[in-house]
Amino acid sequence: MLHRPASYRLFSCFLLLILLTPLVSAHPMGNFSVNHYARITIENGAIYIRYLIDMAEIPTYQEIQDTRIVARSGDPSLPAYLLEKGESLKRGITLSLDGKPLFMHQISRQIIFPPGAGGLPTMKMSFLYRADVQLNKENDADLKLLYTDSNYVGRAGWKEIVVSAPESVLLESSAPRTDRSRELTDYPTDLLTTPPQDLTAFARFKSSALTALHSPRVGMERAQNGSNVPAIPHQGTKDKGLMAVSYTH
Repeated sequence: MLHRPASYRLFSCFLLLILLTPLVSAHPMGNFSVNHYARITIENGAIYIRYLIDMAEIPTYQEIQDTRIVARSGDPSLPAYLLEKGESLKRGITLSLDGKPLFMHQISRQIIFPPGAGGLPTMKMSFLYRADVQLNKENDADLKLLYTDSNYVGRAGWKEIVVSAPESVLLESSAPRTDRSRELTDYPTDLLTTPPQDLTAFARFKSSALTALHSPRVGMERAQNGSNVPAIPHQGTKDKGLMAVSYTH
């Protein structure tokens, strides 16, 4: 008789529970999905990337098993995990300006665990990265930005990129200025079977976009401790009442 490892049997029971749960409570992109979102903002001498990963029930379960984190707000297992996860995901992102790679700093991060199918957790993470830019060109020079996301290659899911810069200086972009999923909180039903698969983007803009000073628009909010953190939007009733755990350097 073939004996299965306990972890295999546990995962099989978990998978059966997911499949038997009514679809109305399941993740809209499917229980196996890993969903990406990147908002690239060009301003104040830097390029910001607000990067979100929304994991459905099964990849969340696998992540919890692999890392031994506890899916509970404020759990002591989360700060070190989230910092390391942010650095790991950053290594899967390539950002270059006029062909030269840019180094990104992870400046803040958040995590929430919205309930999924059968009350099992999903996981949504938000990271804010910043690449400082030193300009050696005249103020009105054209610059070309390239962005590539190579995280979770081959995993199904929603993959969306948005580029934000003042209209007067953004000359061209392969990505739209506004998103379609409200930062992975409201997946349009007419696109669930053919979701965007954008993992690369380019933008051409005037260098004055980097030198102009104005209030940041990178989706930041003031946390209770006074630090700026990237806000994870609430996903209707699904995320209602959840507290996002926020960390900064």
